[in-house]
Amino acid sequence: MSKHILRFVVAKRAATKPSPELDFTIRVDRPVKPNYPDWGEMRLVHPELELAGPHEYNLQTEVGILHLDESKRRSVSGKEIYKYISDKGVLTSCLNLQDGVAIQKKGDVMFRSLYANRVIPLWASVIENHDGDWFVPCLVTRLEFRSRKVRILWYKVNSVFNSVVFVHKSPQG
Repeated sequence: MSKHILRFVVAKRAATKPSPELDFTIRVDRPVKPNYPDWGEMRLVHPELELAGPHEYNLQTEVGILHLDESKRRSVSGKEIYKYISDKGVLTSCLNLQDGVAIQKKGDVMFRSLYANRVIPLWASVIENHDGDWFVPCLVTRLEFRSRKVRILWYKVNSVFNSVVFVHKSPQG
């Protein structure tokens, strides 16, 4: 069994430099609940985190990566990541679906300038469906009609993810 260590690292930037015209300020209307998939009966695993987080932050400077340091492992199951960040109290600092919607609204150029083609799991918004399966919303870029768009897709938690967790450096309630 490998020993997990969480360490904070700066997100790697895409090969191209971000344009100075890009606005990295993310504004989140925390009292407004986000829309969830219409998959019938489902529940938020941690409803207390649904509206949590800062109302405004700079995505470039105030959101970083906690790297799940694994010996010789570049990816790990989402179930393992989720359990670890829950046990260590990191989940309350993770990005949620509200953050994802606000980041998505900023557009693909800004997103790709910071994260290239990374999948960004929003761990604070895991849901459980009527079959007991857990899903995590993820920010991804997808090619649509010859251009890339930022989308929120839902992945099963027991999928394999890169061993990184995106968090607010200074979480606020």
